[in-house]
Amino acid sequence: MQDHFDLDYTRHEDVRTVVETMMTARRTHRNRMHAYFKKFPSKEAALLKPHPDTTEEQWKELCDLFTSEAFMKRSEQNKKNRSKLTVNHAAGSRSFQRTRACMVS
Repeated sequence: MQDHFDLDYTRHEDVRTVVETMMTARRTHRNRMHAYFKKFPSKEAALLKPHPDTTEEQWKELCDLFTSEAFMKRSEQNKKNRSKLTVNHAAGSRSFQRTRACMVS
């Protein structure tokens, strides 16, 4: 399927849409790489088998990121925060408030 988009990069809305799409793609890719990385018992083991979608240099940089102190600290804090949730959000990108409003209508 091919789509054609006429984007006007002088419009704030078009630029925002492109940037948000790129940011989402980057987060999704990094998440897939981290899931693959976690399958290995150590950084050294992961370095021996780079993900097929990366070069060896890119994979080394990702492994360095995933084992960095800052990444590990943020990851641990996020795990703690998620464990405190009393309700799992299962409405996708729709907020609780928006879901409630849709149910009333």
